[in-house]
Amino acid sequence: GTDVDLNTIDGIYDSATGETRIWVTGIGILLYYDGSEWMELFSMDNPIFEDNFNNPNVVYVSDENYNIVSVWGGDNSGLYAFHQKNLLQNILLDNHDMFVKGIGGNSINDLFIVGSYNKIYHFNGEVIKPFHKLEGDGVLLGISQINDHVFAVGETSGFQTKAVVFRGKR
Repeated sequence: GTDVDLNTIDGIYDSATGETRIWVTGIGILLYYDGSEWMELFSMDNPIFEDNFNNPNVVYVSDENYNIVSVWGGDNSGLYAFHQKNLLQNILLDNHDMFVKGIGGNSINDLFIVGSYNKIYHFNGEVIKPFHKLEGDGVLLGISQINDHVFAVGETSGFQTKAVVFRGKR
C-alpha cells in the first residue's frame, strides 16, 4: 500500500494472545501489520511530531510492550520507545549523532545501535555509551546481540568497499 522505499522490518508473535505484530520503516514512514491488515502509523503526510520532519529509519521490537524506533531529522532526532498499543505514548531514550542503520539487543534496557562512520553505541536503560575506538570510514548496517555476544556487520567506504564484521563480548 505504499510506494516509498522500505528500510527495516521487525515483529513479534505474542504467544499469550496468538497475535502477530509487524512494523516496517521506510523513507518517512512507519507501517504496522496487525496480522490481518497494514496500517500507516505515521508519515510525512501524517506526522507524529510537531516539526513534521519524521524519518523513522530503523525499527526493533524489544519485547511485547515496546518497539524501538530511530527517528532522524528535525528537532525530534533520537531513539524512541513507542508503546505497541498506543503510539502516542513514547519515551525519548536518547539523542544520537548518527544515521542509525541497525538496532539489536536483549531488552529495552540493553540495546546496541549502529550506523554511519562505524559508530556503535550501547544503551543500558539510563545512558548511551559510544565505542569511539571502532569508529572510522564506512557504515555498519546491522547488529545482533545474543546474551553477552554482539555482532555488527557493514562495509568500508571508498572506491573498493569491503565487508566488515565486528565481534564483541560484554
